[in-house]
Amino acid sequence: VWLARLHALFWGERANEAAKLGLSSQCCFWHLDTRQIELHRMPPRDPLRLAAAGIDARLKADTMQTLCHGDPKGANIVWDEQEGASLYDFQWFGKAPPS
Repeated sequence: VWLARLHALFWGERANEAAKLGLSSQCCFWHLDTRQIELHRMPPRDPLRLAAAGIDARLKADTMQTLCHGDPKGANIVWDEQEGASLYDFQWFGKAPPS
């Protein structure tokens, strides 16, 4: 629920405003800018490799972006009996499509 509330609070223009204040305008570690080694290891005619730039451009152009944690995996979630689940490790936090 906490993560959904975070996404809802910064949906759309609020994400742009937050990025202008210094948050990353491109969060997460799986966007194409950070995965060039993996891209170049793919066979030259691989359909995903051929589509990668277009997919990346479409995700970056998405107008319904929000602030995202960037790495919401089990190792970055802690549990407290009173507070419930919490996320930490905000290294990749910034603006992105929530998908």
